[in-house]
Amino acid sequence: MYIGAFDIGGTKTIVALADDAGKIYEKQQFPTETGDCLRHLDVCCEILCRFAEKRGLRMEQIAGIGVNLPGIVERGEGVLLRAVYAGWSQIPVRAYLSKKLRIARVVCENDVNACAVGEVRFGLGKRFSSFGWMTVSTGVGGAVVSDGRLIRGAHGYAGEFGHLKVEYQKPCGCPCGEQGCLEAHGSGTALNRLIEERTRQDAAFRGGFRPAGREPFGRFLCEAGEKR
Repeated sequence: MYIGAFDIGGTKTIVALADDAGKIYEKQQFPTETGDCLRHLDVCCEILCRFAEKRGLRMEQIAGIGVNLPGIVERGEGVLLRAVYAGWSQIPVRAYLSKKLRIARVVCENDVNACAVGEVRFGLGKRFSSFGWMTVSTGVGGAVVSDGRLIRGAHGYAGEFGHLKVEYQKPCGCPCGEQGCLEAHGSGTALNRLIEERTRQDAAFRGGFRPAGREPFGRFLCEAGEKR
């Protein structure tokens, strides 16, 4: 049984064609188009159709599509309620993809929740029934699995560690609109921002990874790590 997969992250997207045992037959990675969500979904569809054609498949032979999304997802209707990018809100992802590809089964999930569920089925979750998952990438996200079951919470926000307040003295703005969130101070995006700031302020940083630059770079990593 063939399955399509769209892993849409804050920075990059992966489209794959796999089977229900997790074997990947085709895969392509490319930057996430942050401007127009539907246009980005169109690109994902084009790639999946190309994969199907390459393997001699008709689209109706693909049993379904799993879509990981970088934001809050209403799973019942497959709607992306909110993401960090302007305009990426209230997007009917499931309905859009189902109509465009003529595939009835489209399952949408928050990307970090999907990581945790993947561990339950294919990874360390097969050995541990309860665990926490934390992703530090473009943003910071988390998920909690208890007795083999993903905990979602009443409104789907369970495990969203990235928006815990960690800085009150000099808080930075977060894409969620708040100040001082963990994501604003400890994500990959935040680390890039801090590097740029330190590069402007500290001559040693401008030396990159030369020995003279290691000490301030180490201090910077420790500072970012304390926020996590």
